[in-house]
Amino acid sequence: AAHHAPAPAVLASRLNQAVAETGRGRMFITLSLLVLDPAGCRAEHLRAGHNPPLVWRARSGECEWRKPRGIGLGLTAGPAFEANLETEVIEFAPGDMMVMYSDGVTEDMNPEGEQFGEQRLAELVMRHAREGPRRLANAIMEEARAFRREAELHDDWTLLAVQCTGRAPQEEGQAKTAGEV
Repeated sequence: AAHHAPAPAVLASRLNQAVAETGRGRMFITLSLLVLDPAGCRAEHLRAGHNPPLVWRARSGECEWRKPRGIGLGLTAGPAFEANLETEVIEFAPGDMMVMYSDGVTEDMNPEGEQFGEQRLAELVMRHAREGPRRLANAIMEEARAFRREAELHDDWTLLAVQCTGRAPQEEGQAKTAGEV
């Protein structure tokens, strides 16, 4: 669906159509799509029913949930899907971090049936974000494991942390490196 790098909304519409045709209304898929622009320290973000990513702002130490409109792929087709789809541009400052995750993270349960939850996730991000994305991800996984204790995982568990390095764009005519936001 991503031939020739279409805009995120076009890509989501193509994927939605494929899921709607295949699933015939019996299944849906959530999607959070992030297109990074490392040189511009920004990203285009689209959310189709997926958990809202969390952006931690290095300057203030605060978190913000990013919740553009969007419904799950396969729930409806055509104009109804597209009318409920919003793409946002997120600007990053040096040190800012974005955390994307599957519902298995926040719905992880301890033996008493209590969920890990978004609030606990946000508190961990605020406490560990200054340590960098790898250490933050490890801290979240360790805390979730300790919270869950001997209870088994009941869902998939996916976590991604991306940090803005804040490097200045290269002079015109010089090569730019990818992989840094």
